[in-house]
Amino acid sequence: MSDNHAEGLAFDSNLLGNQTQRRLMALWMESAELAVLVLPHVMDELQAPNMVDKSPTAQRRNALHKQCWNDIVAMPDAPFALLHLDEDESEAASEIMRRFTLRCFPKLNHPTQILKNGDAMVIAQAIAAGVDCVVTNNMRSVDHYEINDLVAGSLGRNMGIVIEADHAVLQAHAGGDSARRLLILAMASNWPRPGAVLAVDEAYKYVTNLATRLAQGANMPDVANRLVNAFDIEPDLDWIIEQANDLVMHSQMLRCEQHRAHVLRQGMPEYQAQERGCGMSLE
Repeated sequence: MSDNHAEGLAFDSNLLGNQTQRRLMALWMESAELAVLVLPHVMDELQAPNMVDKSPTAQRRNALHKQCWNDIVAMPDAPFALLHLDEDESEAASEIMRRFTLRCFPKLNHPTQILKNGDAMVIAQAIAAGVDCVVTNNMRSVDHYEINDLVAGSLGRNMGIVIEADHAVLQAHAGGDSARRLLILAMASNWPRPGAVLAVDEAYKYVTNLATRLAQGANMPDVANRLVNAFDIEPDLDWIIEQANDLVMHSQMLRCEQHRAHVLRQGMPEYQAQERGCGMSLE
């Protein structure tokens, strides 16, 4: 395995392919002055989210997603960093996949399926690339405990490779000022538009809307509850709203989201209708 170490966190395609999770995760990394590490197989899935559907509409959508991601990772000071595995790292990833067992991937029926499984590829690439860990909200098809135990026991890592998004975000914002920072990040990720001035009751509506989507669609119920609680107990909501708006105005990641929204709207008029119920609009 390569001695190179990619500092930071990698994220699975479930978290980066959906704008609600992607904006929150990426703002979190941006605030920590880290890039969002994108593994090769994750990028493949992000660029072609409808590989099974061969219809013209799906193919057009895939082409637009590919254009968006290629544009974004090529931007100066891009908040997303595409990892490239060299030959040794690719071989190491293949060897790691052969060590995985069916206990690690409970939805599979035969060991040979592991070698073609997307989750297995992502985790193996992460280990080979030396990332700190992979953040995921996929707990049904991946047994985090089995994988982390195997990695610790046979690959010599002192910490697990897989961590749940719900736990990772809360662990990074345990309390006090960091908990307030999480509320600001979350509000900015769901802001209606740059420069929007929100009253407290309007801001609360956006927070609860985001919390619902995180709990129901992102498998992050504890983060959802924490955000609503943080808003309820915050003594200076005007300051929180001001900070969130300032972040929206200056975030490079959200400028990338503006570019993404523009490309998708231009190429897929139906995208605008889909986005109306999803929180922030950057145009």
